[in-house]
Amino acid sequence: MPNSHAKIMFEQNREVLKLFGDFANYTAEELVENRELEQHVTMVMNTIVEAISCLEDIDYVICMLHSIGKLHAKKMKNFDPQEFWKIEEPFLSAVKETLDDRYTANMDIIYKITIKFILEMLIEGFNYNTTV
Repeated sequence: MPNSHAKIMFEQNREVLKLFGDFANYTAEELVENRELEQHVTMVMNTIVEAISCLEDIDYVICMLHSIGKLHAKKMKNFDPQEFWKIEEPFLSAVKETLDDRYTANMDIIYKITIKFILEMLIEGFNYNTTV
């Protein structure tokens, strides 16, 4: 997710920043320049790219996403797994911006279905960890 899309996500969802310690006190501009947050955004995007790239091995993708969901449940005590959904719109905007005129109506449907699946698997992994 390019920095501008991450910036928009955090501007529109300031409450999410409380999960990242001191970030809640940063301005939107400071967030865009923050290396730690940039690393987290890069990790999120790498996860999404890996999931999409490996869809032919759906068992691997589900296991990977469940593991990341479980990790959030263990490390972030006040994390609401519904917060994962806040990734959806910035991700779709980033893809649309990146592909520009190559982004067709069919691709829009495919990417919406794909990100929905990814986020549902993260939430499922999170919830599995908290119910077991």
